[in-house]
Amino acid sequence: MIVKAMWKFKRDYFFKGGFLDGYYGFIIAAISSFAAFAKYAKIREIIKSQKKEAN
Repeated sequence: MIVKAMWKFKRDYFFKGGFLDGYYGFIIAAISSFAAFAKYAKIREIIKSQKKEAN
């Protein structure tokens, strides 16, 4: 989950050229990586609650 968020930041900031936009590129990459983290955290939470209900 954390690794995917870090990869998203690296991909957006370095590989897609976010560093060329300076501060705004950094902010966009940071928000994008946080969104990826939140998405996978929510998925993990849903899976845990489904397992709990199954027991």
